[in-house]
Amino acid sequence: MKRFSLVALLMASLGFAATALAENEAHDYPTIDRYQWIEECMYFQGERNFETLYACACAIDVIAEHMPHEKFVQADTAEKAATVSGESGEYLREPARNIQELRLAYGEAKNEADKRCFVRPNRLRNIWPEF
Repeated sequence: MKRFSLVALLMASLGFAATALAENEAHDYPTIDRYQWIEECMYFQGERNFETLYACACAIDVIAEHMPHEKFVQADTAEKAATVSGESGEYLREPARNIQELRLAYGEAKNEADKRCFVRPNRLRNIWPEF
């Protein structure tokens, strides 16, 4: 009887661990994408120190909780390309593509990340990087 209980408990534990692992993998982002997002976040904060590194790393983790990687890539691209004017930007403005809904979901995830991770408002908003 004890052996059966132990086996049942072990099987239940493994099933729970596999489910938790599968859920985490669904929103796992490649390291390079996390790194790039953190670098951009730190740039827009205007400082490169441990405090901004921690806040930005925390923020991408929160965003990863809200959307799978594929949607994140689409939303981040749409956000960056939103200011493209003319025919080049027309693709992003077509209502059939649901780009606005994607950008709204991304904005909500970023706002929650800013609050939970104490990311300051972007001090360098609308300033182009120097090349």
